[in-house]
This record gives sequence, structure tokens and C-alpha cells, in this order.
Amino acid sequence: MNKEKLLENYRKLFNVEKKNIRVFLEHTSANPNKALHICHLRNSMIGDSLYRLFKTLNYDVNVINYIDDTGVQVSDNILGIYYLKIPEEPKDFNL
Repeated sequence: MNKEKLLENYRKLFNVEKKNIRVFLEHTSANPNKALHICHLRNSMIGDSLYRLFKTLNYDVNVINYIDDTGVQVSDNILGIYYLKIPEEPKDFNL
């Protein structure tokens, strides 16, 4: 399979142009302090698939993964939102 040809066909199908839309995609990673199970793999696959889909459609995608201590991750997200000046209320969710 020719990956470049496949992507070219997707771009034609979806009329993909560079979008100035930032997407923050948050999905859970496995906690290294606990036993692994099949849902860790499932969540990682879903998150990575969404990342690749948005990237292919030319969105500006930032992935945030929760790893280990949720409290620390929440504070990191709040600081990121504050310093990146992300509005509290999204303007719309139309894709």
C-alpha cells in the first residue's frame, strides 16, 4: 500500500486544507504503578486513531496523556489552559 497515495485520496475526498483550528486531544495512558489490562491498549488505540484522523484532516492537534497521578495532570492542564489563553467556553463544536 502506498501511504502517500492513500493520503492524497483522503485529502481529495475530504477537500482538506490547512485549518487554523487547535484541537486538544486527551486520552488515558497506562498507569505504570498498576497492572496492565486490555482497556489500556484500547484507550491508547482510540486516542492515537483520533490523533491521526485530526492530523490527516490538517487540524493543529495537541495530545495530552494522563500518566499516573491524576491530580498532577489536572493541574498541568489548568496551567496549560491559562498560559495558552484558551477561552473558557468554546465558540462551537462544528467539525
